[in-house]
Amino acid sequence: LNAAQDGDTVKLLADHTTNWSDVEAGEYSTLAVVKKTLTLELNVWTVDYLVVGEVVSDEAGGILESTDGNLTVADNVQGGGYGKIKNLEFVKGSLAIQGGWIGDYDGSKLTCNGNSGSVIISGGTVYNATVGDGATVTVTGGTGHAGNWCNDGTLNITDGTFGNVKFRNNGGTIAISGGTFDTITNSDASSTIPLMPLLANGYAFYKDNAVQDSTAKTMTDVTVGAHTHVPDEHGKCACGASIIASVKTADGTERTY
Repeated sequence: LNAAQDGDTVKLLADHTTNWSDVEAGEYSTLAVVKKTLTLELNVWTVDYLVVGEVVSDEAGGILESTDGNLTVADNVQGGGYGKIKNLEFVKGSLAIQGGWIGDYDGSKLTCNGNSGSVIISGGTVYNATVGDGATVTVTGGTGHAGNWCNDGTLNITDGTFGNVKFRNNGGTIAISGGTFDTITNSDASSTIPLMPLLANGYAFYKDNAVQDSTAKTMTDVTVGAHTHVPDEHGKCACGASIIASVKTADGTERTY
């Protein structure tokens, strides 16, 4: 990574393993840090730990200096295999995930630090993700995303396929307006909670083309699509929303609240 020039594509030819004993002793040659604009082609190999961008803090917690890293992750899938980054830490800059497997079953994950920047996930698989305050992650594609997704920033999901995924929104915004989910669960610090707050305005969960009640805390085999509230005589929509009022604006648009 140090030898690569800005704009280069780096193709892995072997696994990369960080020597943590050296890192703890102050020798950082095996610590992989991206501080330029690069495309990383995993080529079916594995990186145990990768950092994008750098922020150097002073003793008081202020920032002495910072360097953007702009990384695109790709993978040349061969014979059903895939490349992997077990722990991907996004510190500052921009990150585009177009292929490969990020995270793992052992709790390894994609970590987006606070105020790190923007992440676009258009391909590959992300297993476990943490989105810090001030960071923005947008999922537009990919397959098999799963695990625990914890959010303090902004998480937008417009498409992609998910396996068994559990969301926890600590203080940020989650807006799902597309995608398919084998199993989806919502939780807070202590228990599971209704799925409705995960949805973007004007969207609902569907199963077999039927709107699902999003006051449920877990759903299986559902998709997310556009939805217009249709309240019954009690003001309850099939999506689980309770409609208090219907307002028609001057241009003829009708909105329910």
